[in-house]
Amino acid sequence: MVDYTNAPRNDYFCLDARSFYASCEAVKRGFDPNKVFLVVVGDLNYSGSIILAASPKMKEVYNIGTGARLHMVPKLKHIHIVEANMKHYLDVSVSITRLLCEYVPYSSIWQYSVDEMFLKMTGLKRLYGECREAATMIQKVILDNFGIPVTIGIGENPFLSKFTLDNYAKKEGIAECRYEHVPDMVWPVPIESCWGIGEATALKLRSMGIRLMGQLAKAPLHLLRKKFGIIGEQIYWHANGIDYSDLHNIGEPETKGFSHSITLLRDYLGDECKTVIIELAEEVCRRARKAGLAAKTVHLYVGYSRVEPRRAISRTHSLTYYTNLTMDVYRVCLYIFDTYYKGGPVRQIGISLSNVAPDDALQLDLFQDNEKQRNLAKAMDAIRDKYGSDSLLRASSYTKAGVMLKRSNQIGGHNA
Repeated sequence: MVDYTNAPRNDYFCLDARSFYASCEAVKRGFDPNKVFLVVVGDLNYSGSIILAASPKMKEVYNIGTGARLHMVPKLKHIHIVEANMKHYLDVSVSITRLLCEYVPYSSIWQYSVDEMFLKMTGLKRLYGECREAATMIQKVILDNFGIPVTIGIGENPFLSKFTLDNYAKKEGIAECRYEHVPDMVWPVPIESCWGIGEATALKLRSMGIRLMGQLAKAPLHLLRKKFGIIGEQIYWHANGIDYSDLHNIGEPETKGFSHSITLLRDYLGDECKTVIIELAEEVCRRARKAGLAAKTVHLYVGYSRVEPRRAISRTHSLTYYTNLTMDVYRVCLYIFDTYYKGGPVRQIGISLSNVAPDDALQLDLFQDNEKQRNLAKAMDAIRDKYGSDSLLRASSYTKAGVMLKRSNQIGGHNA
């Protein structure tokens, strides 16, 4: 058994707005989020559009949840099907955070996603009572002001609060896990249900005979280090309920790369894919330039349609120099695509840049004026920043294969 004597003891809350997008739409229409039958989709005009959120009743009665498709939703009068409005959801999320700043110091709030956040409540018991009392108060404040139901996981550290939220609070409303509860609450849970353990890691753990968090907690630490490196040590301590991260010490993460991907609304073939590739290259390079960084390694991902038995293309190519110029990245992606694509319908394309350095590492070239191209790219970025991302597009974006013209007025790939 791990000795918790020197382990940090704090009061962390992890808040999750239940079916957030669906709840926002329900409240906007005057419905109770817990009683209405409602789904939020990316595009009402496309039968294969993904369900982004579903109300609890949709999940309970029709087994329709996030990831289902529009054509799977029963066409019944009492079921409301609405198109996503990402700007509205972001506005509500920001408003909830602002409201919580009246109860908790801003430095103690960490926004994890649009519908999830951590609160460090340590030292606030004199104001709000015990943790469950404080959690009940926060639930009521958010419900009264926004009509949005939230669930809250409570723990000694960020990991335990998130673990408790995912595995207990989402069913119970509020749940709490302290170090003394770890054997009963953490250890019986399958490793796949643990925050921070992805599919690949779970597969490797199962090959070692580890299927439950309790087995992971009792595994030899040196073997986990050997198999997974630093991640092995992290998941070992998490399985024992220990997490040394602190919200007050969370700064801006070091940028390790840039990526952009898209799920296409129809099957793309051959040259159509190249149109999307150059658009994605434009976007990732724009992000790199804005951050003042350049990359040496380019990765291209091409995922086929479900009807295509081929495995996805996932290839990386490293350059001999750093770059954040669109055409440099596009040429690398084109080389990978032409080399490995052998036909077939494509539904997903993604590009990522890694192995980054400050863009003053851009290499001069005797045969082309890189500095001129760099200045031109930054001038184009400035125009887009001022007048919108659709103010300056390549001609290929206006073809049937182009996707950026439509996405320029969207947030996260969905209507704003």
